Amino acid sequence: MKLSVYQDNQRISEVALGDDTLTSTGVTEYFIGRGQDCHVVLEGPLVSRHHATIKRLSDKWEIANSS
Repeated sequence: MKLSVYQDNQRISEVALGDDTLTSTGVTEYFIGRGQDCHVVLEGPLVSRHHATIKRLSDKWEIANSS
């Protein structure tokens, strides 16, 4: 599965969602924000360094505001 990010109908980022970022708690996490350590880096004055987290919990996905 892939996460694609679009701005003005143009894809600006794409991340393959898999088990490569499995944490010690068994949760797969992806980070979105301005920070260069994020999986999806977004620019803009309204975007925090760590703006949101996408988590895979068993068979479902959850997105949470981190800022």
